[in-house]
Amino acid sequence: MWFDDDLLIVQDSRSAARGGTELMLVSEQIHRVFDFVAAATGVILLAPIFLVTAIAIKLDSRGAIFIREPKFGHGNRKIQLFKFRFVSTRGGGNSPARRTRIGQILSETGIDDLPQLFNVLRGELSIIGPPPCPCPNPRLNEVKPGMIQRAQIFAIRKRRPGDGRL
Repeated sequence: MWFDDDLLIVQDSRSAARGGTELMLVSEQIHRVFDFVAAATGVILLAPIFLVTAIAIKLDSRGAIFIREPKFGHGNRKIQLFKFRFVSTRGGGNSPARRTRIGQILSETGIDDLPQLFNVLRGELSIIGPPPCPCPNPRLNEVKPGMIQRAQIFAIRKRRPGDGRL
């Protein structure tokens, strides 16, 4: 066994029998543990916000509390992103005119994205990473998408008029 920055190369009995070595990325395992612990902690600490938001959505309009957005994740696997519903269930499209009253607040504050913590718990997303794609993207074979992007953390992205998020 030897260490090289983020890599740990381990030869176990199965790979030794095959005459090869197993490559384990310790940083990926540590990252996954961090993601899981952070998401579980977030779900527990944010449970009151989840509850208040769910009640507000139900009082504001008919329909489900959560929506699932089809996206593509790591390795171009299809995933369903969980979000709080912020648009009316009547009609089609995702225009601002269809946003519910509570949906406007959820969208501006980013609360609509909090259920993505469940995607992190399932291992489909990371806490920090590039956004998931609506269509297959070869670059996603390399990195697991995240619910928060680096630009949001470092406030690099410029704010658009009317956009309450960073």
